Amino acid sequence: MPPYDLSSNLDDINKRIDRLEGTIAGWQQSNHEYPLFPYMVADQGNFKEPPLDFAFLLKSIEQGIPNQSWTTINNIVGYRIRRTGMSHTTESRFDISGVQLREETQFLVTGVVRWQDNSSGERRIRFVTWPYQEHFLLADPATYSVGGGRGLASPFSFVWQPSEGTTGFSFQVWQNGEAPELAISYFSASVIIVGRKKLYEVPKRLAIQPPVQLAWVDSTGAASTWGGSTLFIRAREIEGGGGGSARRSFVQFDLSRIPSNINIVSATLHLFQTAEADNTSAADSIDVYRVESSWNAGTITWNNQPGVVSSKISSHVHPTGSTNIWNNFTFSTAEFAAMISSNYGVMLRFANEDIGSTNMERMEWVGSAAEPFFERLPRLTVYYTET
Repeated sequence: MPPYDLSSNLDDINKRIDRLEGTIAGWQQSNHEYPLFPYMVADQGNFKEPPLDFAFLLKSIEQGIPNQSWTTINNIVGYRIRRTGMSHTTESRFDISGVQLREETQFLVTGVVRWQDNSSGERRIRFVTWPYQEHFLLADPATYSVGGGRGLASPFSFVWQPSEGTTGFSFQVWQNGEAPELAISYFSASVIIVGRKKLYEVPKRLAIQPPVQLAWVDSTGAASTWGGSTLFIRAREIEGGGGGSARRSFVQFDLSRIPSNINIVSATLHLFQTAEADNTSAADSIDVYRVESSWNAGTITWNNQPGVVSSKISSHVHPTGSTNIWNNFTFSTAEFAAMISSNYGVMLRFANEDIGSTNMERMEWVGSAAEPFFERLPRLTVYYTET
């Protein structure tokens, strides 16, 4: 599941890291090449929830960052601390497959990225999980001047619970400043198990992002292909007469990762709304239908758009007066189960596409967002239990 942000307090984060560093240094000075777990027990009083099994300590030194590109932090010196001992590695990705993840495991992750003094432009940090590479934005980021010529610091602190099948993680950074001036002068993080509880009938979560294809069609350009960098739906009467016009959007996700023989608890489509208009007097809704035949984002038009199943898979009241918010469409579980076995995606439209006069209703959502705004891409979240 997505991480839960705990704190952006730099002093608190640095204290947590310093304590873990000090613990490891103490083990090494005592010639404990493979320190037993009880040595960590002595440090448990420093944590509200004591670590139960093991911890990571990750550190890296200065490295340059390409402009406008997500770059994995590499050359990480990492210490893995477990009941069975401690190992030392140098890599960019950390494997957690040795951890017992058949239970619901929660990790406390705290750390800080320190940028050079001359860092400029936007700086962002994200946490990347494997093998499906779910991306969690950690910082927009909030930065603090460290002082003493030590640059700017972007702290992060969150609790993370791996999705089923997760085998590891890495950290990435992004910048759009004046390359090659921007660079990391220091990175550190501690990753510690803070909680476990049995799964039993707790639903499992699967987040699917981005879509495999998306597009919109327009009745006023009925033979044209419009792409999908932005998703539109619209209903309006053409000024000066000439009848009404409408736009519809199509979205399709890869559902192959959803296991077979499961019970669907819920499935929700998340779209990030960037604009809307509504100068009609009648209430209207956004309806979602299951598409019943194949289509291609590069060739779909109003004239050749595929048909849809007559029963709606979801409906949402037209949200007015707000922008830059998430619209969440919860699907009918029966219709979604049918879509898994025959997946052609969904179509979104206004319930009433003939609103008369010169009134207009319009909704716009992010389609194919440019980095670093990946978190705004359309997303499908599925909760299920195994039979």
